[in-house]
Amino acid sequence: MSASTLTVDRILRKAALSRPHGEAVVDGAIRLTWSQLAERVSRLAGGLRRLGLARGDTVGVLADNSAAVLEMYFAAPSAGLVLLPLNTRLAGAELATCLDDAACRVVVAGPGYADPLRAAVPDVVVVPTAASSTPGPGEPGYDDLLTAPRAAAEPAHPDETAYLYYTSGTTGRPKGVALSHRNVLSGAMGCAEAVALGGNARWLHASPMFHLADAWAIWAVTWLGGCHVVERFSAERTLRTLRAEYISHTILVPTTLARLAAAAPGTGIRLENVQGLLYGGAPMSASAYQAAVEQFSAPLIGTYGATETAGTLTVLPWAEHIPPSDGGSGRVGREVPGVDITIIEPDGTPVEPGAVGELVVTSPSVMQGYRNRSGETAAVLGSGRYHTGDLGAREDDGVIRLVGRSKDMIISGGENVYPAEVEAALALHPDVFAIAVVGSADPQWGETIVAFVQTHPGRQVDLEALRAFGRHHLAPYKLPRNLVLVDALPTTGSGKIDKQALRARFVPAPS
Repeated sequence: MSASTLTVDRILRKAALSRPHGEAVVDGAIRLTWSQLAERVSRLAGGLRRLGLARGDTVGVLADNSAAVLEMYFAAPSAGLVLLPLNTRLAGAELATCLDDAACRVVVAGPGYADPLRAAVPDVVVVPTAASSTPGPGEPGYDDLLTAPRAAAEPAHPDETAYLYYTSGTTGRPKGVALSHRNVLSGAMGCAEAVALGGNARWLHASPMFHLADAWAIWAVTWLGGCHVVERFSAERTLRTLRAEYISHTILVPTTLARLAAAAPGTGIRLENVQGLLYGGAPMSASAYQAAVEQFSAPLIGTYGATETAGTLTVLPWAEHIPPSDGGSGRVGREVPGVDITIIEPDGTPVEPGAVGELVVTSPSVMQGYRNRSGETAAVLGSGRYHTGDLGAREDDGVIRLVGRSKDMIISGGENVYPAEVEAALALHPDVFAIAVVGSADPQWGETIVAFVQTHPGRQVDLEALRAFGRHHLAPYKLPRNLVLVDALPTTGSGKIDKQALRARFVPAPS
């Protein structure tokens, strides 16, 4: 069967039929076989429909990684509903905006999220997943939903909307990305092939399951009949889980990978049995790369993707890694099966070999569109391809290298400056732990370059020292004119550096 004919409910039924007694889910003390998971999902689907939701309605889930989140990923589409995985770091007003735009009136909430959700959106029915969370008046509990009869079979169509993901909103009001069964399964199968997942895969969901960087593995591992191991990331615990549960693959953002590496010394844990330690969501810094290589034997696998493309677009295998200190920063690999990337000029023509341009994507994994945003949908899908807004070039060996976002590009004194290039060079400074570069309006230069720097503990760096170091790697016009030292760089819920927050923080000195 191909992704073009499959639906999410069908791949779960396939796993339950082919491996009924195989271990499907591990969540602490909870261990479920594929037949048990399929039974619970079927009852949960019936319970959701019993709440009065009709086919095509949206149901949300707001929870840390858990077996319940995994069950919701299958139960909602199995009931003909659209699942809205909500970012657990959103403030009340942000949650209300997403729920209103999605016309979502039922949300399944994990421990610690039910009461804040009720306060933020009082007209939403909250379904607590934990026995310790008392349902409000008229609200069911999660276990109540599981007592419902199994859902009647209502076959889904591959092109029905199955999921709605809201972008992080770092460039403005969040947009709801609508994805069909065909979208997510096409993306998942291409990724599975690219990273060599097999039927014995044991995937650790330690990165947020509300984000597609991890969620694609929900469908891929289910299609293959592997095992989902679920937990919320904690460096020390996650290290132990990777070894104790014989994990074959997981994905982390580079900052989280660095935390994992920092917890490894003295434990004796080298992750020799891990077949793929994937990373993505942000560039890999020289310090994070070095720490991971020194501490772990597991092969690093780079990934690059977008919410609008149902996850991963390119994969960089370990054999093709080049250390950031040797010029490897920004390399994100080649397209996964089913994805075609063209790099274009602003007028839409392909760039010359090796030149920088915008990445545009052709793939069955490309979204249906933005909910309630026909104009913005047309702007990125008008050519029949998805315009990522990411700038990059294809190197001589065919690997794609990213240089930044088109909206992040800085034009200073008439010259184009790509923040990723500046960050990669300055991150090599021995005192720099993490760095982010943004542009700020400047009356003389048009834009001036601002570097936000987090130093290694006990280290210091000033602007002149940073500029002097940078002169060995960058043209003078690419060097920062302003330096802001920070205790930590702000991140979005997906782990990406929040550059909008940084721009808002910078106040130019009076001229």
